[in-house]
Amino acid sequence: MSTHDLDLALEMDRVLVVEAGRVTFDGGAAAAVDAYRALVTDGLAAP
Repeated sequence: MSTHDLDLALEMDRVLVVEAGRVTFDGGAAAAVDAYRALVTDGLAAP
């Protein structure tokens, strides 16, 4: 399944984040949230 809906993605067992055709994250939903928080802390603008 492919989605941009964060609520739906957080219900999945596995989350892949694809950016410019490359997988930039592959893991569980909780780890995806932690990775996103780290990116925001490092200066990434929130979507």
